[in-house]
Order: sequence, then structure tokens, then C-alpha cells
Amino acid sequence: AFGRHHSCQALEFQQGLPVTQMCEETYTPGPTAYSHFDNVYGALLVVLQCAIPDSMYNIIHTALYSEPAATWLSLTLWFMCTCLCTWLMLGIFVAVVTDTFN
Repeated sequence: AFGRHHSCQALEFQQGLPVTQMCEETYTPGPTAYSHFDNVYGALLVVLQCAIPDSMYNIIHTALYSEPAATWLSLTLWFMCTCLCTWLMLGIFVAVVTDTFN
């Protein structure tokens, strides 16, 4: 199964073992250019972009395209992030409305 992965099985390739992954360097302009979990700051940016519904779909597409073997895990995490952000925003909205009318 070929896919776009970070490791590209570089260690196996250097050892002369068979490689089942391919690696491509691509340039993606726009909000998905910074979508990565290589460090905390990049992961925080991805989570904040997921809280905004407009840019969330581009990130989901990039994540599912980069790791096709972990589709079920990716979809589970995206669903949990969506529920968390929705309830968080709903709680903030209710708190602001309640405080406004008191």
C-alpha cells in the first residue's frame, strides 16, 4: 500500500530492505501548508484551524490523504475535536448571553 508518509522508510531503504512507501515533496499553498504535527506549535495551529469550520475540511482531506492506513483513527480524532469545539463554543455563547441578560 503506497501512501505519503513522513518517514518514507528511509532507514529500511538505507539498509537495502524492500520499501513499500513513497515520499513526495509537494508544495501546498493556503491553510494546509502549515498542517503538521511535527511539533507542538504546528499541532496547536492545526487544532485552531479545526475549530474554524471553513478550514477544517482542507485539513481533514490532507490528513486522510497522508495516512490512508489510519483512516479510522483520523476520523475518530476529527469527530472528537469537532464535538469538543462545538460544546466549547456553545458553552461560551451561553455564558455570554446569560451574563448579558443578568
